[in-house]
Amino acid sequence: APYASLLHADTRASLGIRLQGAVVVFDEAHNLVEAVHGAYGSVLTGRQVAAVHAMVSGYVERFRTRLAVGNLRHLRTLA
Repeated sequence: APYASLLHADTRASLGIRLQGAVVVFDEAHNLVEAVHGAYGSVLTGRQVAAVHAMVSGYVERFRTRLAVGNLRHLRTLA
């Protein structure tokens, strides 16, 4: 997709496209959101989320006494 070629830095670099100092006009920009999502979005499964939750919970439990209060609070929002 042409949008993805411009929006994704690694793709631009591989194609030799430099946008510094350029003005880019997107025709039919209503497709832009989908293009950005396609270039940078990702999909997580429920199994992956559950695995990360278990890992963060285990980390918090193991290192609870060593963590700064602010870090512990942030980690608990994930777990």
